[in-house]
Amino acid sequence: MLGWIALQFCAGLLMSLAHPFRWNEIEIDPGILNFISASVGIAVFMKVSSLRSKGRTRFLLGLWGGWVFYFVSLYWIVFALKVYGELHAIVALFSAAALSLYCALYLGVWSWLCGLTRVRDLSIFHRIIIWASLWAGLESLREYLLTGFPWAEIGQHFAAWPSIAKTASLWGVHGLSFWWIVTVSIVLHLDEWWQSKKARVGLSSLAIFIVIVAVTSHYLYFDRAQSDSKNFRVSVIQPNIDQGIKWNAQMAGKHLENLIELTRIASQNQPDLIVWPETAYPFLLANNQRQMPFESSIPLLFGAVLSEARMNRNSAILLQNDQMISRYDKVHLVPFGEYVPFEDYLPLEKLVANVGRFLAGSMNQGDIMVKDLNIGPLICYEDIFSSHSVHHAREGAQLLVNLTNDAWYGASSALAQHAALSKLQAYQTALPLIRATNTGLSLTLDFSEEKELEINKQEILTSTLSIPTNPTKTFFVMTYPLMQWIWWIIFAIAFLWKSKVPRKRIFFPE
Repeated sequence: MLGWIALQFCAGLLMSLAHPFRWNEIEIDPGILNFISASVGIAVFMKVSSLRSKGRTRFLLGLWGGWVFYFVSLYWIVFALKVYGELHAIVALFSAAALSLYCALYLGVWSWLCGLTRVRDLSIFHRIIIWASLWAGLESLREYLLTGFPWAEIGQHFAAWPSIAKTASLWGVHGLSFWWIVTVSIVLHLDEWWQSKKARVGLSSLAIFIVIVAVTSHYLYFDRAQSDSKNFRVSVIQPNIDQGIKWNAQMAGKHLENLIELTRIASQNQPDLIVWPETAYPFLLANNQRQMPFESSIPLLFGAVLSEARMNRNSAILLQNDQMISRYDKVHLVPFGEYVPFEDYLPLEKLVANVGRFLAGSMNQGDIMVKDLNIGPLICYEDIFSSHSVHHAREGAQLLVNLTNDAWYGASSALAQHAALSKLQAYQTALPLIRATNTGLSLTLDFSEEKELEINKQEILTSTLSIPTNPTKTFFVMTYPLMQWIWWIIFAIAFLWKSKVPRKRIFFPE
C-alpha cells in the first residue's frame, strides 16, 4: 500500500507540471517536456487509482494523488491569505490545503467510478471514453458547484499551444482535457490496440478526424476573422503598485498622479483606447457620479470601486475627457473576498477585511462601446468562467477586455496560471483579448500576435490589434452550455453501453 501512496504522490507532482510554476527564481512554463511529464503523471494516476479492487481504496488513492496535484498548483493561496489576508500562517496553510482537498474530491470520485467492475469489464475503447468523459465532466462540474472554481484543469495547459488551444472554439477547455485523457489512455493500451486491425483503423480514423477538426476551426473562426477585420490600437498601463500600499490613503494621490502621467506618455502613441487595471482609481466613486477630477482626450477604460448605500461595486468605467460615458459592474464576486456565501448561516467573515462588502452587477448590463467597437468587459477572475465570455460573444462583442489585479499573489504561479485561463476565453470565443493587470501579467492577443509585459514592472504595452468587424460565433459559443455538459452525456452512454439482452451489444455490436 505504501508503494501505491508513493506512486500517487509522484503522479500528483508530475501532473502539476501541466500548469506554469513559479517559486523564487524557479520558473517552469508549459512545453513539450512538461506535456510529456504531466502525461506520465496522468498515466500513473489513472493506473494506480482505477485498478484497485476496493472502492474505498480507489477513492482514497485518487483523493491523495489529486490533493498533491492541486496543492502544488495552488500553493500561492497560502501567500495571499498570509500576507494580504493577514491570517496566521497555519490558518492560511490549512485553508489552501482544504481548498485543494475539495478539488481533489472530484479525482477521488473519478478513481472510484472508473475502477468499478462494470467499467473494467468493458472493451478498451469503452473504458477510454468513460475515463476521458468522466474526467472532463467532473472538471465542468467544478466550474459551477459552490460558486465555481475551475482553476488548475489539465486542459488549461494548452493555452501555451495556440494551434491546439484554437480547437477550444469547438469543444471548450474541457474538450482539451477530454482529448488529453484519450491520448494518454490510448498510449497505456497501445500494445492491445495494435494487435487488432479494427483498432488500428479506428485509431487512424480518430487521428484524421482531429486534424480535420483542428484545421476547420482554425479557418472558420480565426483565419476568416483576420481577413475581415480592422486595426485597433490600444495602450495597456501596468502601474505595478504593491498591494500592501495600494489602498493607503496617504499614497492615493501619488498613485493617481502616476497613473495620469503613464496615461499621458501612452497618449503619445495615439492609441484608440487606454486601459488601466481593476480598481486602479485609488478613491471611492459615488454611484451617481458622472464627472472625474482628471481627464483623458483618448477613451480610457479603468477599474474603480463605486460606493452605493454603504455597499460597493467593482466596476469598469469608460472615460472620455472628464466624463464617465459608461460603466460595467462585476457580476461574479469572489467568495470570502468580496462577500461571504451563506453569511446568515455560516459563522465566517471575509478573509480580506479591508475591501468592504460588494454588490454584484447584472449579466444583462450591455457591453461598452468605443468608436463603434463592442467591448466585453471581464473584471477580476470573471475571465476564468466561460459563461461570461460566452455572454459577451453572444451580445456581439468584438473584443474581450480583462481588468484584474493579481498583486495579491506576489510573483507566484498564480499570475501565469491566471493569464493562461484568460487566454483560453479568447480561444473559446475567437475574440481578441486585452488584459490589464496591476503587477502582471498584462497582455494583448489577437491570434496573429501575442504581447506580454514582465511582471512586477511599471510598463506600458502598446499594440495594434486585428479586430473582427463581424465576428463569427464559434460552435462553443453557439451551443453553450451543451459543450460543458456533453461529457456527462457521453459518459452515460458509454457507461450503459451493454443492453440487458445477454450477449448483445448496442451501438457497437461485436
